[in-house]
Amino acid sequence: MDYGWYYVDELSPSEELVDKFADSKFGMDKWTSFSREIIQNSLDARDDENSPVEVVFDLNKKLRIDDIPGGDYMKYVLSRCAEKATNKQTKQAYQKGLEVLGRPYVYCLKVSDFNTKGVETGRDKAWGAFVFDEGKSVKQRPGSAGSHGVGKKVPFIISTCNTVFYATKNKYVKDGIENSDVLVQGKTSLTNWDDENGKTKSAKGWYGIKNPSAPS
Repeated sequence: MDYGWYYVDELSPSEELVDKFADSKFGMDKWTSFSREIIQNSLDARDDENSPVEVVFDLNKKLRIDDIPGGDYMKYVLSRCAEKATNKQTKQAYQKGLEVLGRPYVYCLKVSDFNTKGVETGRDKAWGAFVFDEGKSVKQRPGSAGSHGVGKKVPFIISTCNTVFYATKNKYVKDGIENSDVLVQGKTSLTNWDDENGKTKSAKGWYGIKNPSAPS
């Protein structure tokens, strides 16, 4: 299968040229907001009610650009965003992102949780709402906190490159047998940019299987 980043052509006459997170309420205290949202999501997916949920924050300082899926293409897209951006603050943010990706090592924050069921698989389930949809929340257990679907923006605010990779092992029981699905998806939330052919591209990019119908 063909894996990589893909951005659809932007067909709307309107363009997004300003960082959409610049005036977000989460940006006022982004690290507190980030940790709170992450921990709450993990608590909502608790597996064994008699055991605590463990959330681990791990800052990896030894990643090279080649270790990041599609890292070189991310640099290309950020450079195009910086070139097209008209807002000074947004342009500076992309230039900072390019500086970070150009270093010998790139810092990557990995968050893992344990004693959780994972994110329920399905486009109309929790996975679809969490990764793909804005303003939508599918809670996996009664009494879960947060239901507006806006907290998912926070990881992009703390990312210098507005890029997040998601991975989940979703545990479920079917016909009395415990099963699990493993899903991985990359996502960028940037501004519109023009490729080398002058085509305007979507502000959102996705890392995954580019041609799902192709034979593996």
